[in-house]
Amino acid sequence: MRFAANTRFIAPLAACVIAAALAIVVLPGGSQAASSTQTLRFYEKQTAIKLTHADGTEAKPPLGDPKPGDVLEVNSLGYAGTHTHHAKHWTSSTHLICRFGTGEPDCVSHFAIGGSMLVFSGNPGTVTNGTGIYQRATGKVVSSKEIAGTDDADVVAKIHLRRYEGGVMRFTHFDPRGATFCGLQIHESASYTFKRDGSARVRWWLWR
Repeated sequence: MRFAANTRFIAPLAACVIAAALAIVVLPGGSQAASSTQTLRFYEKQTAIKLTHADGTEAKPPLGDPKPGDVLEVNSLGYAGTHTHHAKHWTSSTHLICRFGTGEPDCVSHFAIGGSMLVFSGNPGTVTNGTGIYQRATGKVVSSKEIAGTDDADVVAKIHLRRYEGGVMRFTHFDPRGATFCGLQIHESASYTFKRDGSARVRWWLWR
């Protein structure tokens, strides 16, 4: 679907532009709904683990099996690839927290990479939230294999990105502190370029 044909967004955008009292030039282009799929493959190396009991005391190693009321937290660093062939330096980090009751534990994992974040819930992990390029993303962990004799794992996730490409605006005056308005998401420095006269060229989009 072409963005220009979606009148639900045109009127609010026009009202916002007027209210902001900005001189804007909208540059035409063939903007349309876009999607892409990422396959994330990482060797997850555990760096810290903590088990907290219901009374607030922290368990001492060696850790026993979690009991109802316990909370388990695991930190790990991710190296692109697998445990047998992976990048030299880590490029992602994960914080996993599991709360234990009488049934299956309630687990949430926060996966940070490249200035963005994915939130996975359940087992296998399913994307329930995200920031940056992963806002409104969907997806899940398709494989998680523990490495024998370690607390590490090879993890594979498929992530589906969805967004509406909007186009480009030229602002004669631009304040990045007000860079989100009327649903427009102006993301980080890569999305806009400042000029010496105080103007800015902004690529914008509306998330689906």
